[in-house]
Amino acid sequence: MKWVARLGGVFLFAVGACQLVVGLERPGENDPFAPALGDAGTDGPSAAIESGLPFLCESAFPAPPPKGSVVGADFTLAVRAFNYTTRDGGLAGIDLDCIHTCGPSAGEARACIPNDADGSTPADLCDEPGGIDNQLVRALLRQVTPDLGESNRQVDRGKYGQILRLKGYNGLPDDDEVGVAFVPAAGFEQNKCDGGAPAADGGVPRWDGCDFWSLDQKFSAELTPNFRPGYVRGSVLYSKPQLDDGTNLGEIAIQLSAPMILRSAGFIAPLERLGADGKTPLTDGSIPAKALRVRDAVVFGRIRTSEVLDFSSRLRINDNVNCIRYDFWRGIQAKICAAPDLPSEPSKVGSRCDAFSAGVRFEAEPAKLGNSVTVAVSPRCVDDAPDGAVEDGGLFVCP
Repeated sequence: MKWVARLGGVFLFAVGACQLVVGLERPGENDPFAPALGDAGTDGPSAAIESGLPFLCESAFPAPPPKGSVVGADFTLAVRAFNYTTRDGGLAGIDLDCIHTCGPSAGEARACIPNDADGSTPADLCDEPGGIDNQLVRALLRQVTPDLGESNRQVDRGKYGQILRLKGYNGLPDDDEVGVAFVPAAGFEQNKCDGGAPAADGGVPRWDGCDFWSLDQKFSAELTPNFRPGYVRGSVLYSKPQLDDGTNLGEIAIQLSAPMILRSAGFIAPLERLGADGKTPLTDGSIPAKALRVRDAVVFGRIRTSEVLDFSSRLRINDNVNCIRYDFWRGIQAKICAAPDLPSEPSKVGSRCDAFSAGVRFEAEPAKLGNSVTVAVSPRCVDDAPDGAVEDGGLFVCP
């Protein structure tokens, strides 16, 4: 069907050029992410759910290293490329629920009840090899080739951006306590090395450690108070998935024309420690890094079904100009509502699935923080929709 290809293309552009950020500033009383927008209800526990099944899975996380005494420094990186697959072609992500759904040892165990299930888990809700959970890509993106090349070329030219910030990192292969923040960048600002004038070709990033990136004003304040906890072991940065404790530190949001929140989120980021020139990799583990580079990092979490619907309605097609047509939207809505594979919160384990698992791989280079600017959010927009359907929210609720 034509709407399938169109949907895949829209998501590939939009999320590939996305910005990831910790601690999303919430909307006011008209919060578009409230459960009333169509998150699945609780239909009682499933007989296939085992007692004591964990909500958060930490199987991919080693223990933090012993506590150290080296004074840490702050590091800034800008994301240069996104991808939904690993280098060997598998989907990026981790096991989010400690269940290999449809795997040889899982039996009928699952974290929630599929929305169109007849008592068994549909094949399109099965995990990837190794228990990897990434239903957002599998159900909505992999119908077309998930090639983010054009989107990444726009990021490479500075049109979009994302800042990764480490606070108090000792620069060594092991550090038991590191503050981490993902902050959305509005785009490239200028290239200017310390003490020097802006580069003559300052219109595009050089990716040489001297690129300044403008920050989205809504999120720039998050750099100071809301660093999420992390640690470094074996030159890999870890930030475990965590529940929302009222500070939003359990959330990482994907932001383009509208926010899409990864809940109970975390990430794993291999670090390449660089020397004083900001380019040469360090081989001596006793020498603190002066700059960092990231390769094959993965950010992961859960996205509520209602948030996927809301985000989809704010996308634009045909060179990011036109709204999605109503006939396309109805197909999109049906597909999204049938495809969630996880519960959004612990209280919904064993109930109807109301969230999508998600993951994205990224690479980042040394960078610098620029000014804060205002970034507009696109309104919901569905062409040819019945009168009032967009305004009253009825299009954004699962039947």
